[in-house]
Amino acid sequence: MIPKISFLEMLKIWVNGYKGFTTRDGSGRRCIRIVAGDCFFLERKGKFSSCKIYNLRPRVCRDYPYGEKNNFGECSVDKRSFKEKYLS
Repeated sequence: MIPKISFLEMLKIWVNGYKGFTTRDGSGRRCIRIVAGDCFFLERKGKFSSCKIYNLRPRVCRDYPYGEKNNFGECSVDKRSFKEKYLS
């Protein structure tokens, strides 16, 4: 599955110096590129990984994990609507 992003989210990331991170799915929707099975922005260092754009991350990333508690409280997006809205 490929995470979809909006034009404004793409623009915000692009303005901050990142290029070549989007692609289009079969329906023409804008998506983050997947490289070797990982998000374009996932950086792996040994057994650790981190997001290169954590402070700029799109909503699909901010809303994940759906329906689970995190440091900011309960996520408002349920699993089905998360998949329908963000994933192709």
